[in-house]
Amino acid sequence: MHVISNLEIGGGQEVVRTLVESLVEIGCAPVVCAFVDGPLRCDIERLGIPRRDSARPALQRHRPAVLRGGDAVPRGAPCCT
Repeated sequence: MHVISNLEIGGGQEVVRTLVESLVEIGCAPVVCAFVDGPLRCDIERLGIPRRDSARPALQRHRPAVLRGGDAVPRGAPCCT
């Protein structure tokens, strides 16, 4: 599971898109969790990769072996305890 704050055009978002595309090519089943939608959503959906907008239900449903996050906490969001 790759967690990122948004799917706008940017460096971190492009890293996520490139990584999940490569993972699909080698037979993995990645999931992308983005808190805010954006233009890269079309690329993610075209690859057939599930996209979620909340990490907690996605974690419960998909039970990822690896959780990768970059800029995963939106500005102004309260921190989890």
